[in-house]
Amino acid sequence: MLTGVFAVPAVAQTYADTDQAMRNQQQTRTETSQRQDTNASSQAATSAAQPRITADIKSQPQVQLTGEEKQALSQAGARLLLHVDKARQALAYKDKEEALNQINKGLTLARIIDRTAPACQVNATIKAGDLVYQDQSMEKMLDIPIYSELGQVSILAPIEAAKRDSAQKSQLTGIPVVQDVELQHTAVTLDARMSKRQLKAAKTMLDNDQPEPADQALAAIQTSGVSFTYAETDLPLIRARENLTLAKDLLTQQRPEAARTALHEAAHALSSYGRQVDETRASQVKSLRQQITELSQNLENNQAGAAERISHLWDQVTELAG
Repeated sequence: MLTGVFAVPAVAQTYADTDQAMRNQQQTRTETSQRQDTNASSQAATSAAQPRITADIKSQPQVQLTGEEKQALSQAGARLLLHVDKARQALAYKDKEEALNQINKGLTLARIIDRTAPACQVNATIKAGDLVYQDQSMEKMLDIPIYSELGQVSILAPIEAAKRDSAQKSQLTGIPVVQDVELQHTAVTLDARMSKRQLKAAKTMLDNDQPEPADQALAAIQTSGVSFTYAETDLPLIRARENLTLAKDLLTQQRPEAARTALHEAAHALSSYGRQVDETRASQVKSLRQQITELSQNLENNQAGAAERISHLWDQVTELAG
């Protein structure tokens, strides 16, 4: 009986080894590609999480005005607007001399505001990758709040009339304008920088016998230089401020009982406001209300210091509107 031994040809074995090697290489390439895709996705996610540009702007007031100083600054702004209106009235009657007189008074107030308005240091850093911008500057805070309760004469009626007149003229030219309802306000702000610039322009135009352009410059103060904002939650604060101011005036008139009534009204207004705000601010409001109530109960014994105390309380109430 013959026994045969069959051997695998060398060529066939070589083909098998080559095929296996190709499969191994393909697997290695696939694994490498998957790792690269994973790394790329990770890098993309990290890049997406990092903003392409960042900005850090910090401002620090250099001087804190007292309550009396804030009131005086507001009254200066209100008086400036009063002289703007009187100058426009003088121009309407073609009284150039009186118009210049009123403009000069307005400019004096503008310089006083510019000199006394608090400055604010601004530090700015803006980055985009390895590119960095940095700047430090000192800026005057020349947006002046106007508290109408401090004035003996209403200065808002001419402002509202000028804004309505400007709106009507804009409608005639087809320019979209705000509606009359937007003249409602809980806060009024004067742009003192712009007002000073327009007063100077009006004076120059009058010196060159150009009354109409001068009037337009003054009108710009009333329409663009004064802004109204409205926040319904601030209405009780306005009532509180008004009653505190009234109480102070009544004390100067030696009318403590009437002043006490005004203080009670201020406390009541703060109570309404306290129900609308968060817990932290509600605690501040409660403390203020208690201080006003205590003051009202001791007016006869402390009339001398009561007026100053009311000014301090007015300042605290004003800061609540923040």
